[in-house]
Amino acid sequence: MYRNYWLNKEWTYEDLLARYATKNSNTGCYEWHSYKSKKGYGVLRVEIRTWKAHRFAYTLVHGEIVKYQQVQHKCNNPPCINVQHLVLGLPSDNVKYMIRSGRRASTVGEKNGNSKLKVKSVEWIRKMRQEGWTILEISILYGVSKSTISEITRGSNWKI
Repeated sequence: MYRNYWLNKEWTYEDLLARYATKNSNTGCYEWHSYKSKKGYGVLRVEIRTWKAHRFAYTLVHGEIVKYQQVQHKCNNPPCINVQHLVLGLPSDNVKYMIRSGRRASTVGEKNGNSKLKVKSVEWIRKMRQEGWTILEISILYGVSKSTISEITRGSNWKI
C-alpha cells in the first residue's frame, strides 16, 4: 500500500483524519485543513504522487478506483474526506448531480464572465433596432461585434 513517511508506517484512513481533518459537527464532514486546490479540494503528496485528498481517502477504505470513475461528494463540500459522504460515479453522473443540487454555475447572459452587456443594454439594443438603427451603428456604440447584435435582435442570443 502507500507509505506514510511522517509516521513511518502504512497509511490508514484514521491516520489521514487525525493528521489533516477536523470534524464539522453540523454536517458530519471531515474537512481537510491542510493544502487545498483553487477549487477547495484537499491535496496531499504521498510517495511520488499528488492526490486529491478525497480520492486518497476513498482509496484507503475501498481500494483502487476504476479508470474513468470519479469520487463524488454527496455533501457538496469539496474539502470533505468523510468516506460516508463519497461515492464512485462516472463524470456524467457527477454533472447530473451537480445540476440537481444547484451547484452548476450559470454562464448565461450577464452572469457569463465574458459578457460585455447587461440585460438592460440588450433591451435597448432590441428597441434601437426596431427604431431603425443599423446593426453596425449599434455594434460600434456598444463595442461588440455585428454578429452579436444580429444574434440579439434575432433572439438566438440573450433570451430574456
